Amino acid sequence: VNVQSFVFYLYLCPSTVDANWSEWSLWEECSRTCGQGNRTKVRTCSNPPAQHGGKPCEGKAVEVIMCSVRPCPVAGNWGSWLPWSPCSETCGKGMQSRIRLCNSPPPAFDGPQCEGTDTQTQVLDGKWSSWVSWGSCSVSCGGGTKQRTRLCASPSPQHGGRQCEGNDVHIDFCNSDPCPINGNWSPWSSWGACSKTCNVGQMRRYRTCDNPNPANGGRACAGADTQIQRCSTANCPGESAFDGSWGSWQQWGECSASCGGGERTRVRLCNSPSHSNGGRLCPGDSSQLSRCNSHACPGEAFLLIQIVNVCNRAFLKRIS
Repeated sequence: VNVQSFVFYLYLCPSTVDANWSEWSLWEECSRTCGQGNRTKVRTCSNPPAQHGGKPCEGKAVEVIMCSVRPCPVAGNWGSWLPWSPCSETCGKGMQSRIRLCNSPPPAFDGPQCEGTDTQTQVLDGKWSSWVSWGSCSVSCGGGTKQRTRLCASPSPQHGGRQCEGNDVHIDFCNSDPCPINGNWSPWSSWGACSKTCNVGQMRRYRTCDNPNPANGGRACAGADTQIQRCSTANCPGESAFDGSWGSWQQWGECSASCGGGERTRVRLCNSPSHSNGGRLCPGDSSQLSRCNSHACPGEAFLLIQIVNVCNRAFLKRIS
């Protein structure tokens, strides 16, 4: 008789533990030595901390109250000058005065008094204000002018004071560098003589970038300075025709895309030998096209995540 035994293993999840606050700390010192500040005390959710899915602490971890040790000192500051008094003389040169008060604000709580004098006495001659910023140059290159201005208003002359001396406009030169000159082509020259009298030759013509020449950083002429065209295409007397034959394929060019699928090409030339004397051109295509870099670009792949919960699962082991 066969006897089979079964052993059961039961894994239980640990009990949950709810969190509880620690004791409050002592109140901290006031955050300011004068005027209104704050005092704080703190506690932590660690007596004990939440475990195995237990509930977190309820309430605040920080308490704040307002505090004030003493009023802050207030430094005195001058108020605006009062209007000038009448001139001491009705003709010639006299004097006038004005005063100001230390009341904006007045000193308080042992704050310092206003610094400086509370009285001014003078004749109000005019004085220039600062120069304003330079205006734009009249031209961008080749030499122009710019100007800036100032006003006789710091202060303006009053009560018989003198006008400002000097000019209210300042003019200076600017952008004196020569202007760039872009190059331009001259007319094409006449076609030169053909390089052959039969069996296809070449003749050339030229042009120069001197109408005008580029100067002072100007752009050079765009395009080619030489043109070539075929000439003397008739076969030479008594010469046989040669059919063209393909040369080897050249290296593949760069792919048009780094990922996701692109294209590249390669070419071959009908020059091994070239056709001549009325011979046939090479049969077939002179270029090939191929797919490349077909792998997916970054960010197009998907990530599969599987989560398995093994809490409170019973495993059965069979023993024979």
